[in-house]
Amino acid sequence: MTENKPNTRIYEVTCHDDQFAAVALKCTRGTVTVSETRYTNAGGKLDRSNGPARIVEYSILPGYPVEEYYRCGQLTKRVARGFFHSEDRLYERMEKFFDEDEITENRGCLIERETCLDTLIVTLERWCYPNVRTEHREDGPAVIYRDCETGVTTLLKYSKHGQAHRDSDQGPAYVERNADTGLPLALAFYENGLRNNRRGPADIEFDPHTGTAIRSKWFLEGREVTDPSAITQPLLLRNQPFP
Repeated sequence: MTENKPNTRIYEVTCHDDQFAAVALKCTRGTVTVSETRYTNAGGKLDRSNGPARIVEYSILPGYPVEEYYRCGQLTKRVARGFFHSEDRLYERMEKFFDEDEITENRGCLIERETCLDTLIVTLERWCYPNVRTEHREDGPAVIYRDCETGVTTLLKYSKHGQAHRDSDQGPAYVERNADTGLPLALAFYENGLRNNRRGPADIEFDPHTGTAIRSKWFLEGREVTDPSAITQPLLLRNQPFP
C-alpha cells in the first residue's frame, strides 16, 4: 500500500462505456485530502445527463461536496455547501451558481441559503440571475433575512434586474422589522431603482417599541415631493399590512 504524500495525485478510471467515463482523483494538500470525480463524454468533455459531472469533496467537510453540472463541456450549475459559526451558532451555507433551465425562463433562482442548524431556521435566502449574481425575482422578495431565534423576518428586499423594484400599489420594496416584536422599523417604496409611491410616503421610519410612524418622506419617480397634497391617493399608515 502506497502512502499518500503531500501534493500528490492518484488517478483511477472507475468505469467506462461508449458514452461516459468516470475518473476519480485524489490530491493530498498538507493534512487535507481532496477527492474529485469527473464524468466525460466520448470527446473528453465534462458531460453528464443524470447528475453532476464534477464532484469535489474535502476531507475536512465530509458529506458536503461541491457539485458541478455540465452539458458537453458547458457549465450549467454549481452547488456548494459548507458550515460556518456566528455568535456561537452553527450554520449551513448553500450556494448555487448557474441553472440552465431557469436561465431560459429568465426568472432568477435561489442561489444562496443559510440555515441555523441549532434552531433549523432558514436565516437567509437570496434570488439572483443564475449566471451573473444580479439580484432578481419575479414572484416575491429577492432577499429575505430571518432572526435565528425568533424566526421573525427582519428584512425583505424586492429586486428586478439588480434594481430595487416593486409596484407601489402592491407594497414597499424594502421592509425592515424588529426581530423580537415583528413591528416594522423602516419601509421604502421603489420602482425601477427610484423611490416612488403614488399612494403616500415612499420612505417611512417607525418607533421600534410602538410601531408608530415617526418620520416620512414623499417621492415620485425619485424626486422628493415637498407638498404631500400632490399625492392624490394618500396611504393610511395605521392598520396598513406590510408584507
